[in-house]
Amino acid sequence: METDYKTLPNLPGVYLFKNAKGQVIYVGKAKSLKARVASYFQKTTDWKVTALLEEAVRVDHVLTNTETEALLLEAQLVQEYDPKFNVLLKTGQPFLYLLITNEPLPQLKITRSKNKKGKYFGPFIHKQQARAVHAFLISTFQLFCCNKKIANGCLDFHLGKCAGTCMKAFNKADYTFRTTLIQDVLRQDHESFLEKLDTKITEHTKNMEFEKARNLHQYRESIDTIFATLEAKYSHKKYASAVAAATLPVQKIDDYEKTAQELKDILELKGLPESIDCFDISHFQSR
Repeated sequence: METDYKTLPNLPGVYLFKNAKGQVIYVGKAKSLKARVASYFQKTTDWKVTALLEEAVRVDHVLTNTETEALLLEAQLVQEYDPKFNVLLKTGQPFLYLLITNEPLPQLKITRSKNKKGKYFGPFIHKQQARAVHAFLISTFQLFCCNKKIANGCLDFHLGKCAGTCMKAFNKADYTFRTTLIQDVLRQDHESFLEKLDTKITEHTKNMEFEKARNLHQYRESIDTIFATLEAKYSHKKYASAVAAATLPVQKIDDYEKTAQELKDILELKGLPESIDCFDISHFQSR
């Protein structure tokens, strides 16, 4: 193994196992690159790890600011390089986005692509948490829009779940204002929002409404994950230069320059050779 994993930093990032051809054969993420990569070199009976180490000759890495960014970058690189030893994240779209549409009546939706007009927040790799936060925001701000046409409002409206768009008394301005509140949340104005949520959890607990408190606590955990992702301001281009440095076969460039200089001296060439053409003149025909 060309790379001494003991010199890796105790920082979050993505590590890339590469074979002798410089191909990326496995991508992983870590909270501590040093500790995670070192774990591969411990005694193991896992045949997949054994097979990986038999083929790998080098480990490169890309540092990230947070563990969340490492997770997002891992998904991006698995999609891009299709490493043979990765199983998850290789098919389909690994990211989710929260979208506030530009429709006459804006709605908060979850989407895997960015082919609709509106304001996008993400990308998110934690699908379960993202869906939980989406459901929480829809419920909290009463943004659910059903297809029922009931003059006095459907049952969900009277239970405080549906926006009641079919009612004559529906106030579009109030509804639109609630979508702007969601944007404030997703734009990281979080302190007051979380403070209100914690107050509500405490209130439910004091009233011995433990199930309600537990549900809100689950939402809070999911929201913390989403906030961490938003704060990362991750984009596919953010670590482009670092990824290029980690994935290009830099060591082969060094080998070329050394060998090319030797060939130039031996053959007394005017410049460094860029290619070698070979001709096979052997044959099996009779004379």
